[in-house]
Amino acid sequence: MRLSEIAAPTLLMTGTEDVVIPPRNAWIIGERIAGASVIQIKGGGHGFFYQSPEQRARYLTTFLDGERVHSEPGGF
Repeated sequence: MRLSEIAAPTLLMTGTEDVVIPPRNAWIIGERIAGASVIQIKGGGHGFFYQSPEQRARYLTTFLDGERVHSEPGGF
């Protein structure tokens, strides 16, 4: 399957300070999936899920409630 063929609601999350996977990759992938939401957690590293659990939970909850979430490059 190609990214452009994904029809399911998609949320991509990354930290702006991730040194393992460049944060810009989320934007590259997000541009190839129609309607994808991209969230960058400002100051978050590769372990942003553990570094910012409350912030991550808010975005996940909003997304799972069917609302579109999106940040600008550079994060929230």
